[in-house]
Amino acid sequence: MPLPQARVLCPQARYVLLNQIRYQRALDTLLGVLAGFTPHVESGGFQPAAVVYLELPFLAPGPKYRQDGLAASPGVHPKWAEAAEVAQRIGQAVREKAGLEPAIGLAGGKFPAYVAAASVESNKALLVAPGQEAVFLAPLPIDFLPLDEETARRLQLLGIHTLGQLANLPISAILAQFGRQGQLLHQLARGYDKRPVLSHRPELTESVSRQLNGPVVNQAVLEAIFQVMTADLATHLQARGLVSRQLKLLLHLEDGTTHEEQIVMRQPTSNPERLNRILGELVAQAKIGWGVTELEVILADMIPAKGQQLDLFVHQAGQEGRLHEVLKDLVARYGTNCFYRISLTSREARLPERRFRLQKMEAP
Repeated sequence: MPLPQARVLCPQARYVLLNQIRYQRALDTLLGVLAGFTPHVESGGFQPAAVVYLELPFLAPGPKYRQDGLAASPGVHPKWAEAAEVAQRIGQAVREKAGLEPAIGLAGGKFPAYVAAASVESNKALLVAPGQEAVFLAPLPIDFLPLDEETARRLQLLGIHTLGQLANLPISAILAQFGRQGQLLHQLARGYDKRPVLSHRPELTESVSRQLNGPVVNQAVLEAIFQVMTADLATHLQARGLVSRQLKLLLHLEDGTTHEEQIVMRQPTSNPERLNRILGELVAQAKIGWGVTELEVILADMIPAKGQQLDLFVHQAGQEGRLHEVLKDLVARYGTNCFYRISLTSREARLPERRFRLQKMEAP
């Protein structure tokens, strides 16, 4: 329901506003912890809880399936006894390193594993033995399936309320009513999910934070602190040969709340002056009524820096300044030994090596 309506109905409730940056950071931490168990870790997003899939090597190969999705050899995997111990170690690592209380489901396939995890409380694990996926899923509601509103409505009209009811329907009837999408739902209801676990690639980010000695309300003081922070960020970006397209600013206030601002930059940059200017604009438009106790700047959506050819002989406005900025980035990235300045020593000398002299560049 809308927040104003909720406040009227529950005036004494405490409302926690969405903070997508902190949620994403918690998910990234969770993915990093789970990557210690297997390289095959995939983020399933927020549904609404954070969902992560792991492919554990001792579960593969799992039970073999015929084309209709029925289990053909439901024998227990010889190493399945390790599952309980692995689930316990995963839960302990997530609690200690990510500060989260996970619900864990182990099964042969992403969908039955997801349903198993969603069927238990936090800090609990549910193991579905190989070949028992369909039996486990049968009594559960069809709400676990990825249904759109129209498909859910039609299934309800047909009297299909559980996964078992859907799984028992002939595939020909499913195809006639719902087409290829129905075929996928039918397979999932039978516990057959051959979708692979896609390895997660963490997003490249750079961040820096500063904790202040006391609450600060003066924007000029904040901008001076930003100047130091953006210089550090720019140095790291230039060393990695990257530029950023997204800037996020978190202001931790003295009343215990956090104010968040972010902007997507049309032109990716690693220039500290530009970053500092953008941060000043974000603070100015934030109109904060409390003192700032901590600053946090995050650069995301990183891409490799690309060179741009500038015309050396057509003088345009700001040409020299742009050349100087590009040169500073190149020196920071490749070192001073790769670049030299040319200075004129003698106009009368006929040999170029006597007419000009090379001077090694200095670090910016």
